[in-house]
Order: sequence, then C-alpha cells, then structure tokens
Amino acid sequence: MTARHIEEWLYFSVYTTGEERSLMLEGRLKKMSAILGLFRTLLVIVSLVIIALLIYVITVEKIKAIATLKLMGASNWVIVRLILEQSVVLTLASFALGWTMVNLTKDHFPRTLVLLPEETLITFGVFFVGGILASLVGIVHALRTPPSLALGG
Repeated sequence: MTARHIEEWLYFSVYTTGEERSLMLEGRLKKMSAILGLFRTLLVIVSLVIIALLIYVITVEKIKAIATLKLMGASNWVIVRLILEQSVVLTLASFALGWTMVNLTKDHFPRTLVLLPEETLITFGVFFVGGILASLVGIVHALRTPPSLALGG
C-alpha cells in the first residue's frame, strides 16, 4: 500500500531488497567489475611482455656461454632447463612482489578492494603459464645458437 502510494504520488520507484541487490550487481557493479577486469588483463599482458623481454635479453647476454655449453656437449634439454628456471624464478618473484604491494596498499584506496582467493589463484596460474610461454623466445634463440660462436665464429 505504501509502496503504491509512493510510486503514484511521489514519482519514485520502490524496490524490494532483492531487486535493489540485483540492480546494483547487474548495473553499476557489473560495469566497474568489467573495467577492473580489463585493467587487470592489461597489467598481466604488460607484465608478461616485460618478463619475455627480460628473459630474451638475459639469454642474448649469455649467448656465448650457451655456445660454450653446446661446444662441450651439453644437451639442448640442459639449456632449455636453465632458461626455464630463470623464467620461473623471475615470474614467481614478480608475482610475489605484486601480491605484496597490493596487500600492503589495498586499504589506502578510496574504494574497498575485495581480493578473492580464487581470483588470486587464477591470476597466479595465468602469470605462471605466461612466464613459461614468455621464455620460449629466449629458448628458441638459444637453441638456434651455433656452437662455433664460442670460438668467435
């Protein structure tokens, strides 16, 4: 009765608690979640590109040592494992640093940040797989290095 009176005479809309919740979740909060998801995706992509470039530069700097390993008879698996280890350590360190920074600063944001454990695990998984895939650039370059490069050729 009161709701009908408010709607008819005061030109307001009256909603139940469930309707209000669905309006918020499907309206404003959905748009903000989409924007935050896009922002998170862009940050992950940029981070993975930086990791890929770092692994590539580290590999290029050590290309003479890799050629020496090949000249001594080291298998390709040893070289792949060395580069993968560097990539995994770099990926884990960067994720740990980012996670620590987020947890230290999340209380200082003007809006409440809710970090769900599932989202953190998914982000970690994407980061970890992306870090391994990023190392492929350095691995391909290292495997194409001729052993004669160790002798100056």
